[in-house]
Amino acid sequence: MIYTLFIWTVVAASVESHLPAHKHMDWRPLATVESYELDKSHDKMMAKCEGVAQQLNIPKERYRCIRTK
Repeated sequence: MIYTLFIWTVVAASVESHLPAHKHMDWRPLATVESYELDKSHDKMMAKCEGVAQQLNIPKERYRCIRTK
């Protein structure tokens, strides 16, 4: 099983002298958590993925862990 950690992040920004700054946000993959053991449950893999986000101090509303394979 592979779970991917996606983060909500700035992907582009524009600054013009006569307009307020504007930024574009999007979900982007940051890391993967893999397990080749057949007995790994969804809950265990989610906990590992969320542990990575916590180690990186990413706020809960800015990341998602999704099974990608």
